[in-house]
Amino acid sequence: MNRLKLRILARVAVGFAALAWMLVLAPATATAQQRGYVHEVGSALPSVSAKAETRKAAEQQRRGGPHEGIKVSGRWVIEVRNRDGSLATRREFENTFVGQRVLVEILTGQVTPGPWIVLLRSSAQTGPCDANGQPEECGLYQGQPQRPLGGVATASTTLTVAALTSPQEIQLKGTATVTANSSIDGVDTAITVCDKTIAPATSCQVTSGPVFPFTTASAPQSFAPVPVAADQIVQVTVTISFS
Repeated sequence: MNRLKLRILARVAVGFAALAWMLVLAPATATAQQRGYVHEVGSALPSVSAKAETRKAAEQQRRGGPHEGIKVSGRWVIEVRNRDGSLATRREFENTFVGQRVLVEILTGQVTPGPWIVLLRSSAQTGPCDANGQPEECGLYQGQPQRPLGGVATASTTLTVAALTSPQEIQLKGTATVTANSSIDGVDTAITVCDKTIAPATSCQVTSGPVFPFTTASAPQSFAPVPVAADQIVQVTVTISFS
């Protein structure tokens, strides 16, 4: 039974490692952990006593062995810097995983994964980034968007996505220049998808197809609002891990 469990866990680990590389390589263009929300897929509550643990083990044995949960978590680091390079504000926090639907569609071959997008949201009347002369929310795109998201400024087209191997993680990094005094009180990662007949290495471009949310976080539940001023630089790093 132990050998069977190890083989199953090994296959799960390999599968998620392959998924991480798929999500990173799709586009043609282009510490102590903090407490926070972590979405668990199929996880079981820990037992509260030795008796409960014994009953749980017996039930798992009857059903065919223990079941392991898969955790998908995201860790954000936002740094706001002045024009002289000095640090004005730094935030570190965890996000909520909301990408169940797109993961299922990618893993079952229903869609082709495309480029990533990072959104910096603001509930303020004046958004932090410029969209054709209008202050809007900031969009950091992995490549030039063919169809930018409505109400979102194209603040950057140089978002980078990398696969880290130890541990298996996906890391998104990008910067945006603030054009108006505002605040950032919400963040999202999202992924573009294309029809399954389109190869990811050819023509699955930024926002050429539907955009699915992947992770999200909002103030004040996940982090304190980030004040920003015109001409400051916002540096964003998002690390998505599977365990």
